[in-house]
This record gives sequence, C-alpha cells and structure tokens, in this order.
Amino acid sequence: MAAVTGAEAGTSDYLRKVSYIGLNTAPFNVTGHPALSINAGFSDGLPVGMMIVGRKFDEATVLNVAYAYEKIRHAEDNICLTE
Repeated sequence: MAAVTGAEAGTSDYLRKVSYIGLNTAPFNVTGHPALSINAGFSDGLPVGMMIVGRKFDEATVLNVAYAYEKIRHAEDNICLTE
C-alpha cells in the first residue's frame, strides 16, 4: 500500500478522526450540516434516539424542531415543563 502524503494525508487523517467519533454523526461532521440527537421515547424500557439534521448554517431550525418535538412528546406523557 502506498504512503499517503501532503493534503491527502491531512484529509485522510481528518476523516479517520471524524469517523471515530461515531458512525451516526460522521457524515454530518464531514459535510458541516447541523445535527443533534434527542430522546424520542422508549422501547422495552430502553431509550430511543432521534437524529435531527438541518441545512448548512441553519442551526436555528434544528434547535426549533427539537424543542417542538420535546414539547409534543412531554405533552403526550402528561409532563409539565416550565419555560
């Protein structure tokens, strides 16, 4: 296998490090899309996560969607949240 040098080494190293963080988030880390994961509920007593991904530079929409989902979910669970 040939050695990777220069800019290729930087890109290769970056992708390796980003992929190590987590397989679910790696594509968004590389592309720069804002993303977050929230608790979407439970299945058999275990938490289930939901990843919300937005357009580049649109973090506000991702946060607003997460906030709206949590309000709906907590309303269905009869949990009162204070603002």
